[in-house]
Amino acid sequence: MFKVDFSHFENKIDKVSFEKTLIEISVKSAEDVVFFLDNVEQPEVFFFIRRGVEAVLVSRGNVESSYLNKVAELFKEHSAIVLMSDDPEFQRLMSENYGFGVVERLSFQYAPLSPRIVQPVGDGLELKRIDLSLAKRIEGEIDPDFRLFWNSPDDFIEAGGSGLCLLRNGEIVACTWSSYTTDKNVEIAVATREDSRQSGFASLICSHYINQLLSEGRVPWWSCHKSNKASIALAKKLGFQVLQNYSWMFAPRK
Repeated sequence: MFKVDFSHFENKIDKVSFEKTLIEISVKSAEDVVFFLDNVEQPEVFFFIRRGVEAVLVSRGNVESSYLNKVAELFKEHSAIVLMSDDPEFQRLMSENYGFGVVERLSFQYAPLSPRIVQPVGDGLELKRIDLSLAKRIEGEIDPDFRLFWNSPDDFIEAGGSGLCLLRNGEIVACTWSSYTTDKNVEIAVATREDSRQSGFASLICSHYINQLLSEGRVPWWSCHKSNKASIALAKKLGFQVLQNYSWMFAPRK
């Protein structure tokens, strides 16, 4: 495998349909990203590792498994955490040959089958765009997963992160935010405070956020574990349709 620059991956962005925003931001910013090809002249394997965390097999063509074995070696060499791919053969190889755990995922595209209806915010509730002060509250008050995607609230704001918080008496009861974001695509995350669930807050706040993104000319994206029935139901309610199956893979613990 050869280490290359981001330019080799630029024509791949529009062709992928899983983790689209992550792939776009990795290729366009190329910050803390290492790119690899199997062959510089006629490449088939496109693979990158971002921040030593996310590793993505973008495509592999019809190459032999020896190149895929090299992908596994690079993953371990860079101490990455999660390996992503939509290739069933690659998933099988990682599971059988390397003992990787496989978590099945679904990628959704926004394609509502009927006109969008955005419900008004009810009495006693307040909808606020996420600024730095609210971003500093998200991880501790409502969504610990915020730190998995952003190093800090300042990083979130500086990178153009966006989102909404739903507040009641000054307390955050639900929030939706960009886990990955570019000027074109936004991957949506959402969380509701445990004692406020089953109140329709997630649907309410996401519908407002989607409306905001569309008004800005940006495309919302959704993905979740295939086993997460609640997230799947919410995605479909909001107007998302299943686009593709893919997987997250994790190396066995030592």
